[in-house]
Amino acid sequence: ISKRGGIYIAYSDVGVDYYDMEKKKFTLATKSLRRNPGDKKLYVWSLYEDEKYHLWIGHSDTGFWIYNPDTETIESYHLPLNDKNAEIYEITKASTGDIYMG
Repeated sequence: ISKRGGIYIAYSDVGVDYYDMEKKKFTLATKSLRRNPGDKKLYVWSLYEDEKYHLWIGHSDTGFWIYNPDTETIESYHLPLNDKNAEIYEITKASTGDIYMG
């Protein structure tokens, strides 16, 4: 459940939807990430919402996205890893304020 009262729902190979419980309406949060037919299948493994309401999205393509719901924009980050199959299964924030993922 989002800190704003809605619900984020992750789908394989589609992205992330947001359900606004007040308006009773679904919105495709990751619409700017539409993929081309034939691309390798993409899985969303983890979601983490920070104190600015930005949604951190861990996925199966060696990186993560940060979705800003206020501007409806997504920043894409690729991890500098030797393992091209590295996936982000979990994202969490420590009491120190550091964000950990793995």
